Amino acid sequence: MAAIYLAPFYLLVCVYILLRSLHWFQVLHTVFQNVWVCRGIGLVYLFVMFSILIAFMAPASGFRRFMKLLSNYWLGVLMYTLMTLGIADGLRLLLKYPLRNFAFPGRELLFSNMGTAVVGAVCAVIISTVSIYGVLSAGNIHTTKYNISVDKKAGNMKELNVVLVADLHLGYNIGCKQMEQMTEKINEQKPDLVVVAGDIFDNEYEALDNPDRLAEILRGIHSKYGVYACYGNHDIQEKILATDGEVPDYYRVVEAFAFHFDSRIFTGKLIFLFQVNHDFTTAFLYIGNVEIIQGTFGKKETVTVSFHNR
Repeated sequence: MAAIYLAPFYLLVCVYILLRSLHWFQVLHTVFQNVWVCRGIGLVYLFVMFSILIAFMAPASGFRRFMKLLSNYWLGVLMYTLMTLGIADGLRLLLKYPLRNFAFPGRELLFSNMGTAVVGAVCAVIISTVSIYGVLSAGNIHTTKYNISVDKKAGNMKELNVVLVADLHLGYNIGCKQMEQMTEKINEQKPDLVVVAGDIFDNEYEALDNPDRLAEILRGIHSKYGVYACYGNHDIQEKILATDGEVPDYYRVVEAFAFHFDSRIFTGKLIFLFQVNHDFTTAFLYIGNVEIIQGTFGKKETVTVSFHNR
């Protein structure tokens, strides 16, 4: 499991952030110099820090859903915090040692308690702003248009409007509300074909808030030639970033979505290929590399391959 190798790095990063935060708090106010106050902050921090493990071990319940949500948000904040503190501390160390002879106004203030308080406050504002922006912007679905020319014939068809979506990660954080927006956005494009390129789920079927309602929403996708999909690594039950596993029984769910599906694995990647006849009504599922595809269908055929590359 990748988590075993990442755990020491995760612990070191969390300890680093805790120590830096406590130092900043103690500079801000003397109340944070009280040992019991620090212990209280440490206990709350440890609870959040180990929310991933708690959620993993907890039985299916409302508490587990809460811990999953908490751990997901925590990981996002953790990344922003690490980047911000890393840059701030890196710059301060650079000025303190390699550039110690570099004089500039406010140098002494920067390395004083006042400087620590100001730098910490700036970092806190940046982390909070970016985290809140990330949460809010996650609900805004944007589209990017590409014009692609293929020097092949497909009967009398001159163009094909394909909508590609991927990494839905349906689960604790993404559910019916977001899929309603996505379905509406897809239908606005008036697609001839819709391709869902993996990571439809976020590791666990149990994480879906309302599977029946979710299926009803996704069946509302309007596409002339249908909706095609392939599995991704998160569609395999990948407990805490595990890379091994069998494809779970998601068929009853995706069948309700009305997706055309293939779930076989090829060299670690899930490749879904369909070739359509001139009338674009018949699809053939196939798994293989480029040479096999070309040998099977011919180099002159119009072939679309959809796969998820983690």
